[in-house]
Amino acid sequence: MAETFPVMSTGTGRPDYSGNLWVSLPPEEIMNQAILAPGVFNTDSMVDFRNAKRVVFKVDNTLDQPLIMQIIGNQVESFVQTVNIGPPVPCLANGQTSIGLAWDDCLPWVGATITVAVAPTVGLVKVWDVVQE
Repeated sequence: MAETFPVMSTGTGRPDYSGNLWVSLPPEEIMNQAILAPGVFNTDSMVDFRNAKRVVFKVDNTLDQPLIMQIIGNQVESFVQTVNIGPPVPCLANGQTSIGLAWDDCLPWVGATITVAVAPTVGLVKVWDVVQE
């Protein structure tokens, strides 16, 4: 079920409840992988950001090694010829982190790469996105 959030009215600084609401779509799991080798791994899908105002990516790292999450973007729904958006963000072993993007930070399609430098022996990497329209 989508949640709605008021948009701040320009000029007054107060919430505008006149029908111009942001809708938060349900969280979508875009990666759930057991990683047991070092390397760079893409999320399973790209996120459609064409009609969104914000997107937040959350990583849940249950690996016994740290990782680095890099948000990527493209003008089409493809991992081929993507570009980095913003700096990479580290996530500790058995840790969590998130990255939020606004509409002016992005390309129409966004995803993430996960880089693991040392081979983990146990654990999963899960990545979710939440889009606000």
